Amino acid sequence: MKKIIKEQIMILNNKQQILHHVMANQLKILNTTIAHVDKLEKITSYNIQLLLNIIIRINSKMAKQNLREELDEYFLILNAIITDISCKI
Repeated sequence: MKKIIKEQIMILNNKQQILHHVMANQLKILNTTIAHVDKLEKITSYNIQLLLNIIIRINSKMAKQNLREELDEYFLILNAIITDISCKI
């Protein structure tokens, strides 16, 4: 009877050690995953900021291009008017 009890206690101790080992490994995995996700969030935030800066630059260049096109059109009209006036004089 004592032998059976000792064997069962040993089995329980072994199971407890195994569970402890498994839990320790799972915690390591979880901590590593959390650290990885944190790093990915930082990288994503940095990339978003880069994209926003690029979008601002593109919008600025587009606005300048639109202004140039409007000025070109204005000067073409002005030139046509001056040419028309010169021809009439």
